[in-house]
Formats: sequence, C-alpha cells, structure tokens
Amino acid sequence: MAERLTNDMRQKRTYLPVLLMTGIIALGAGVASAAGGKLAGGGGGTATGGGGTATGGGTATGGGGTATGGGGGGGGGGADPTKVCTTTPIATWAVDSTTKTGTVTASWTLSPCAPRTRAVLRMTNQSTGAVEYSVADANLLTYSDTLAQFRTSYQVDLALYDKTTGALLDSRSTPAPVGDPGTNCATASGAATAPLTGGYEAVIGGYTATDCGYGRETVTVRLTNLATNLVEVEQAGLPMGTGSATTPQGLQYDTPYREDVEVHGAFGELLTTATSQVTTPSFQPNCATISNENLSTGYWGIYAAVWVQYQVLNCGYGNQQIRVWAQDTATGSIDYDVTTPTMSGLFDFEGLGTKYDTDYEIHVEVHGITGETLTSSSSLVHTPMSK
Repeated sequence: MAERLTNDMRQKRTYLPVLLMTGIIALGAGVASAAGGKLAGGGGGTATGGGGTATGGGTATGGGGTATGGGGGGGGGGADPTKVCTTTPIATWAVDSTTKTGTVTASWTLSPCAPRTRAVLRMTNQSTGAVEYSVADANLLTYSDTLAQFRTSYQVDLALYDKTTGALLDSRSTPAPVGDPGTNCATASGAATAPLTGGYEAVIGGYTATDCGYGRETVTVRLTNLATNLVEVEQAGLPMGTGSATTPQGLQYDTPYREDVEVHGAFGELLTTATSQVTTPSFQPNCATISNENLSTGYWGIYAAVWVQYQVLNCGYGNQQIRVWAQDTATGSIDYDVTTPTMSGLFDFEGLGTKYDTDYEIHVEVHGITGETLTSSSSLVHTPMSK
C-alpha cells in the first residue's frame, strides 16, 4: 500500500507526508512512536522518534534539523528547510534596521523549485517618498544600505521576476524604522604648513580626523590671516582621514595664519575641533644666470634675419620669465619683443619687419615673479645688405 501511494505521488508531483514501512501514522489525539522519527501529526498528540520530539501546534526538532509546524501538528523533524520546495518562490524574507546603527539590511532565500529569477529591491524613504536605493540582480540574496538616514522610516520592497518571461512571481514589503544613533565621536588634529613653492607663498591646512563613533562625519577647514583677521579659505564637507585645504598662491611674506579644523556629525553637530598656526616665510631673492648666448645674422629667403640662441640657469626658486627684444640703435624703435618662460631656446627675427643694413641691440633679460630683473645682457649685431 505504501509503495502504491508513493508511485501515485511521483506521477502527480504533489507533496504529501509519507511514512516509511518502519513507522506508524498518528492521527487525532492518539500517541505514536516512529522508528525513524520522520513525521508527527495530530491535533494534540505527541510523537517521539529516533531523531527528536515533535509536539502538535508547536515546533518540531529531529534528525539534526529544525522545522516549525502549524496549528495542526509539528513539522517534519529531519527535513532541511533549504531543500524543501515552498508554496511561494520567496522561501524566507527578513529586514533588519536595528542591529547596526544607520544600516538597513534585507535578506531572503528562494525556493529550490523556483525558476531562474531576477530580484529587484527598493528602499523608499517614507518621509520624502523618494526611492533612495534600488538594486537589481539575478543572483541577489542580500543587500545592506549603510547610509540610511537616521530618525527616518523606510519601506523595503522586494519583487521577484521570472528571468525568462519577466513575469512577477512573488513580492514582499516590510517597514524598516531607522532610529536615533545616539552620541557620535571623532578626534582631529591640524598641521598647517607654509611652503615657498616657486617663489609663491601658500598655506596648506593639513588635518587628520578619525571616527570613534558611528561615522558619517565631515571635516571643515578654515585658514585665517591673523594680521587682518580675515578668513581667506573655508572648505566644508571634506572627508574623514587625512586631507588638506590650500590657500591660493601669492600670499604676503611673514604673515601668521591660523588653521581651524572642525568635525561635524550626521546632523551637523560639532563633534571636535583642532587648531594650528603657521607663518609664511620671509622674502627670498630669486637668482638666475645667462649661461650661453649666441647671435648671428643672415638671410631668410630674400629677407634679413637675426638669430638669438640663449640658455638661462636657475639658481633660485624658479618661475623666471625670459624677455628677448631687438632695438634699432638708429631710431630707438623696438622691432621685436618676445617673453617666454622657456629657459633655453632660439628666436629668429626675420621677414618684412627686419631692416637691411641696420645695427640692432639685442637684449636678453631674466625677470622674477614680481617683475624684478634678475640678470640681463645686450649685444650689437648688423643685418646684411638687401640682395
């Protein structure tokens, strides 16, 4: 009889409680003992098997596994829930917003009988109605939003679609309140520096900020000129860790600055501060030399030409400008005037603007960042006659 019942079940692909030949079905209020401890039933009866004990209307444990039964009796004692086909594609579903502050986690398992699926999860801020997070993945089984807003309630929705047809197979929806995070904590230190880079003054407000609470802090750095009491730089929303805020180059020499570092929490509350001071360096004269200069004249096609080759060596902090210009000694007119930051090069003065049979004084000047002349030279050349 048991063998014929088993064959019928295989043909109809239904799931019915089955008792092997070694066991006895217990119905009504009776008491049954099963050698394999596989099944317990009955409205109020109790069954004891080799693997465990089941009580109707409660939870049954047996054979190493745990199952929960309904009002009519305990579930199968030895069954593995992850291997059992459920009536819905979503076998289990859980949402947690309390274990970790500011984090909403949704997790679920699928029935092994479910077709190939695609999960779509949305977390909606119920205060604003905005879907703040949305993810879709064919193999997604868990998701955590670690930046959920505090003191806010979210609605977490899961939709499971057939990956082949796109049909909706199953869905779940659960509220998830995110509470008050409590007291936050952070530490900070400042380290302002004033390097002289290329002759330019600048203040760098370096900082280190470390979280010792639940996170989500931001850093604000202010750089104040103590000679004028003016805040020249203020940068907010900087990240935790190590960072900096920098003034524009070109500050005054010998000027004191104060750096103020503030760390703010998720609600804008001030958690900690740090300060440091620095004075910009004193003026340092720049230095450069003209190490090579070669002048020559000739023709460029039918036109007179003057070629000026030069090389300048830096012996200071750089940022020099090289000016090369040619002056007609007879008239005083400047026929060519070129400025470049290139420390070596070749200039050619040629074409209609270059006069034949003329004395030119060629000047090479090196200027610093404030326009001061660092060094210069001049030489006379004579252009050829017209062809």
